[in-house]
Parts: sequence; structure tokens; C-alpha cells
Amino acid sequence: MTLDEMVAEWLGYSTADLEVAKCLLASDMTGQYRIICFHAQQSAEKALKTVLVKNDVDPPKEHDLVKLCNMCGEFNSNIKDVLQYAGELNSYSNEPRYPGGREILFDEAQSAVQNAEKIFKWVGQKLQ
Repeated sequence: MTLDEMVAEWLGYSTADLEVAKCLLASDMTGQYRIICFHAQQSAEKALKTVLVKNDVDPPKEHDLVKLCNMCGEFNSNIKDVLQYAGELNSYSNEPRYPGGREILFDEAQSAVQNAEKIFKWVGQKLQ
């Protein structure tokens, strides 16, 4: 697989997670906010890993978006633009996947999707 194909594959997975989050958010399926937040986090994670792949770095098996941002910062000096959004999405990598977590409401899910969109857009600009 070529580098361009790998970049496209990672970005495709990121896009799919973002689309799932947005579709669930727009649907009438109330109560799925934790799943929306999880997919938003996953989209951001895969988008950031796309930057690493584009720069010929093997993406680590890491879910911490702040760490991934810092890794991307080696190639992009303006990583501060998305660091805040990454920090806000970080807790959604594990917490929403298991019983016993806190309740997540619509506004929080909406914010998570917006944060993921901002990271996705930033990544898109870096890939051009």
C-alpha cells in the first residue's frame, strides 16, 4: 500500500466515525449520547493519526488525543489551534464504552461532535 493510500484509508475511517456521530446526533434516537461522544473521539483520534501517517510515522496504539496532538506538533507548529478540543474529547475514548459512567446529555454530545469537526478540519488543512 502506498503512503497516499494509507493516508486515504486513515482519513476514511475518521470520516466514517464523524458521520456516524453526526447521524446519531441528528436522529431521534435519544439516549445515545455516550455513543456519539465515543465516535467523535474516535474520529479525532484517527484524523490525528492520519497526520502521523502522512509524515511517515507509524501511529501508536494510543488513545490520548493530547499526546497525539503533541506528536503531530513535530510537523505542525500551530497544533495549539486544536489542543483544547483534543483535551475536551479525551475522556470519551473509554468512559462511554462501559456501564457505570456518568450521564451524558445532548449538549455535551453536540459539543463533542463540534470539537471532532474542528480537529478534522484542521487535519484536512494540514494534508493539503
